[in-house]
Amino acid sequence: MTADEGAVLPVTSAQLASFTRQLGAMVEAGVDVIRALRIASRQTGNDRLIDAAEDLGRQLEDGREFHEGALRHRDIFDEFFIQMTLQGEADGTLGSVLRSVADYYEHLPEQSGAPRSGGALAGGGAQTAAPLLETAMTTAGVLALGAAALWATAASRRLPKRWLGPAATLWSGVCLLGGARRLHGMGEAPATAAPPAPLPPPVPASRKTPERQAAETEAVVLSALDEQSEEEALPLAASDLPEPWTPEDD
Repeated sequence: MTADEGAVLPVTSAQLASFTRQLGAMVEAGVDVIRALRIASRQTGNDRLIDAAEDLGRQLEDGREFHEGALRHRDIFDEFFIQMTLQGEADGTLGSVLRSVADYYEHLPEQSGAPRSGGALAGGGAQTAAPLLETAMTTAGVLALGAAALWATAASRRLPKRWLGPAATLWSGVCLLGGARRLHGMGEAPATAAPPAPLPPPVPASRKTPERQAAETEAVVLSALDEQSEEEALPLAASDLPEPWTPEDD
């Protein structure tokens, strides 16, 4: 087996959307949530998601809530998923909430893993801080050079000592005004037309149509309900039946 064959594939947005939609539909229809987790994850064919769903099911069996189990797999389930399922559990509407989450994931661009945010903001902050630091360092450097030049001039008796203070103050004011002007210019927006509002991310062409999604989800729900009904209708094992009455019992 090659390294590529043994590697666990990441969970894509499309797989996460499909899993969440089918899970929500089964829970709404009355399928046991642990059974629904197993069926919905296997429908995606992603081993990583299957393992996470099985672990989530074990957490539910141990008495934990759904969102608590999802917290153990933050690489797959993002903050939006966790907060929405927490609210759904509190309101008793977990199934419908999961379907709403699936609609959100369905309109995300194709990517691996749970959606993440904040990177663009962090990058923008770094880009803004660098010019500010450069301006502050430039102003301080010019001030230091000017003060040194005035001091040297006074030491060589080319400038009366009584003029050293006013000259240094004047030079400091000029440098600080120059730095402030540059900072003000950096804060002004360029005189260009406002950018158009960003369009919603395009849905990849590889994703299924809503009609096909609905048909597949309905088929999965009906299959899960049939499986659950068959298990509930199984006769009790002999060891589970009450012992027959005998005269000695009296």
